[in-house]
Amino acid sequence: MIQELIEILNKIKEDKRPQDYKIVYIDGIKKETGFEKILKVDSLNLFIEKNGKEINIPLHKIRKVVKDDRFIWAR
Repeated sequence: MIQELIEILNKIKEDKRPQDYKIVYIDGIKKETGFEKILKVDSLNLFIEKNGKEINIPLHKIRKVVKDDRFIWAR
């Protein structure tokens, strides 16, 4: 499941409109970020820019990937 998520995130990087995607994750509460905030993805974490800082989100906390209110991937 994590490998599938990594593949999807890497494909989105190649999309001509990555700003159309949202990543929903749990960090105590449900949060979301736009794909344009993503700095990089490795085998364990998603790294985003938030308030000028690099924040890592463990991939197991990601609950869904959405494009234009349609699910692309969901746990």
